[in-house]
Amino acid sequence: MMHPGETFLDRDWHESTRNIGGVLAAFVRQRFPRDTIKQTAKALNCTLPAAANVTKGHASERTLTKAFQVWPWELAQAVGEAFSGRTYADDLQRIIEETARVQERLATRRDHVRELEARAFGLAGVEPRLDA
Repeated sequence: MMHPGETFLDRDWHESTRNIGGVLAAFVRQRFPRDTIKQTAKALNCTLPAAANVTKGHASERTLTKAFQVWPWELAQAVGEAFSGRTYADDLQRIIEETARVQERLATRRDHVRELEARAFGLAGVEPRLDA
């Protein structure tokens, strides 16, 4: 089981995580280090052969659907991290930084427009309205 703050990428994975089945296999092996097949069968309410297929990275569409119903956010995060090579926290940080850059550009444009308005009012000999 992952600890708070730990990500799927923090672990050393030996299973293939190039497809969703491989990610699910790594996910259940991490989640259930002992009796993996039995624990997976119980968690997904599936047969032992189906659970064994999960641990081999060969989950059926039906089993994948069950897995996403049981662990919607945890599994989605694991898949996203495995496929992108980035953590969820990394993506949030990227979004925050991009938002800050957009805000800076908007502030610069706003200041530029105010300067242009002030010049235009000055050339027209009109006092700008302060309540606008």
